[in-house]
Amino acid sequence: MAHEPSVSASATPFFTGTYSRVLDAKNRVAIPAAWVGDEGQKFFVTPNVPEKFLTVRPYAELQEAWRKITQSGLPPAKQKAMERFVFGGAKEVTADKQGRILLPPDYCQLIGLSGEVSLVGTMSRFEIWPKDRFDAKQAETSEDIWKLASELGL
Repeated sequence: MAHEPSVSASATPFFTGTYSRVLDAKNRVAIPAAWVGDEGQKFFVTPNVPEKFLTVRPYAELQEAWRKITQSGLPPAKQKAMERFVFGGAKEVTADKQGRILLPPDYCQLIGLSGEVSLVGTMSRFEIWPKDRFDAKQAETSEDIWKLASELGL
């Protein structure tokens, strides 16, 4: 059985809120102070190609994905395919003293990230969108989401 390092729940922040930031010429973006712990905190970045944004996960979230896959009961070939899909595209980034992460240039190009970006908390992870694309997505889905939220009692 593989060894899983333990991470306490309190060590993982909740990623909530939406923040506007500017991606600098070196592909660095400052993440909110509440989202980053100490200098050197590691995150894992993966592209969402169909919707054109980046997903950023802390170690604990990636560890949880691994646990779900290995305990899924999938046949070995499908489990390996899922591991390649989830972890094969994950690139590690580290927060610097200013709370910035350096995004992989190939992922920025693939998604079309430059200039103004939106950082969007989704509880256990966060997303980085081109600001104009995120604003358009919000406008496109806001009426349906408000209705659904009301139906769910949120």
